[in-house]
Amino acid sequence: MQLNGLNLLVRYKNKFSDATNQSEKQKYSLNNYFKDRIKTIPYICNFIWLRNVSWESIKEMIGDNTNALRKHNILPSSFSIPFLFQLACVQRAPFNPIDKGTNKPKGYSSFSSTMRHEAIDFAQLESIFGLFLRVKSGSGHLTRRKIEQITSKLLDQQNYAQSIGEKLVIISGRAGTGKTVKLLRVACDLALNKGARSLILTYNHALVSDIKRTLALIEIPDGVDSYTVSISTLHKFFYELILGFGIANDPIDPEANVKYIRDFIKNYTTYLKELYDYIENGLIGNEDIQKLMKTRHETVAWDYILIDEAQDWGEMEKSVIFKIFGSEKVIIADGVDQLVRSQHKCNWTRGLKPEISFKKLVRKKVYVKKLISLIL
Repeated sequence: MQLNGLNLLVRYKNKFSDATNQSEKQKYSLNNYFKDRIKTIPYICNFIWLRNVSWESIKEMIGDNTNALRKHNILPSSFSIPFLFQLACVQRAPFNPIDKGTNKPKGYSSFSSTMRHEAIDFAQLESIFGLFLRVKSGSGHLTRRKIEQITSKLLDQQNYAQSIGEKLVIISGRAGTGKTVKLLRVACDLALNKGARSLILTYNHALVSDIKRTLALIEIPDGVDSYTVSISTLHKFFYELILGFGIANDPIDPEANVKYIRDFIKNYTTYLKELYDYIENGLIGNEDIQKLMKTRHETVAWDYILIDEAQDWGEMEKSVIFKIFGSEKVIIADGVDQLVRSQHKCNWTRGLKPEISFKKLVRKKVYVKKLISLIL
């Protein structure tokens, strides 16, 4: 581990990833989770608990960085309740009441789990703590049985297993043949039984929400330094690539680092073409790609990329994925003739040799129940 300013970087497979940034994202994700379900949102403090690192080792890492010593959110292997509240107070300063008569502090401070001037409803707080248990216990027997099927070892029983990591793997079939469920099972198997970080890409926003809930029920870790399965829309993923490579410029100050791309979806094709040209013309090389993997590890650095509805991708999107990750790290679900985004089927095997550069699996059995049955 090492500190970059106030950010804690942890090593995963010889690459450093930003645990502090990931922790912040999780805090706001939890905040949004509460927003969707309850009226009163508790104040959330986020901590990074290093369960095998002593406080002495953490202080040694911080060194003379007094700014980090005052503002960090790192918990050591063992700590006291006062220590925990000290770190909480760094994130949100306690309320110090003033005596109106003397105009002096009353001599005590308070730290509330709710917003200021908001009455504390203990019944509401109890419902907050019980929310996760109710969501999980409400998954139902059928869902749990399906989850057990998803997380059971799959690859050891398949003749294409040895192809993963060696060549492009294609799961082909028409609508209703279970291609998406197959992708999810492969991703979970790679995570749970192979220790890999896998990302599922799709253009279906509803599918992203469904699979995220399924992954939460499966209890797949959402970490930057361990195995995991994540899912994202392809537009969000390419947004991270274009932002990370510095392709988007500020029209007022072209030299400034852009942290947000305005009207990205509207201008998606233009940005994608620019990214593609940069890579094809050698302006973005392997050194740049490796640097991006380190600086945006949690969103870009993946062991495997799994692509849903791959037939509906564009040729430039495919080329960028192959260039960054290599075709051998990609697993696709090919819907054959299911075209939504365009009228031209993407050819993922152009220039690749059958059985040498890619392995194709054809799904024929028709599944009556779709993925949604897994998460109802």
